[in-house]
Amino acid sequence: PFLWPLLVAMVLAVALDPLHARVLRLVKKPGRAALLSTLLTMLIVAAPVAGIVTAVTNEAAGLYDSLSRKSQESGGWEPFLRHLVERPAYWLQHNLPFKIPDLNQQINERLRTVSAAVLARTGAAVGGLTSLAGNSLLVFLILFFFFRDGRDIAAFAMDLLPLSRENTQRFAEA
Repeated sequence: PFLWPLLVAMVLAVALDPLHARVLRLVKKPGRAALLSTLLTMLIVAAPVAGIVTAVTNEAAGLYDSLSRKSQESGGWEPFLRHLVERPAYWLQHNLPFKIPDLNQQINERLRTVSAAVLARTGAAVGGLTSLAGNSLLVFLILFFFFRDGRDIAAFAMDLLPLSRENTQRFAEA
């Protein structure tokens, strides 16, 4: 569960290393520079994502409210959806060269299935948003430590490679 946030934090740390180097030159203290760089990264990355998520959520809520109002006028979701498909079902029963047995019963069963699926998807979406929030928090926490201790972590990783120090240095610079 930690591999994806670790990889995302690593990519962000490498991509934003020039920003962090500049902040480090200005602040001089590695811990404070790492915190400031992490906060700047949150603004750069999280602010647009939060704006998009907010816009999508507002649109979905508006759609839900509109459909709820229309469904309540019809007596609830099931009668509302049944009313939506009555005309096409009537047309199908009277204009097709063959008859569909129990078309209304089949439509009702499909409506119940769709309602259950929508309800399940809503729960999955809430779970997904919770997971996204937790993973994002973990990414920024890991990113802080990459900014603060990144040089030491890189040196440790280079020591693990089965190469001479000279070859390792060339590998790191490439």
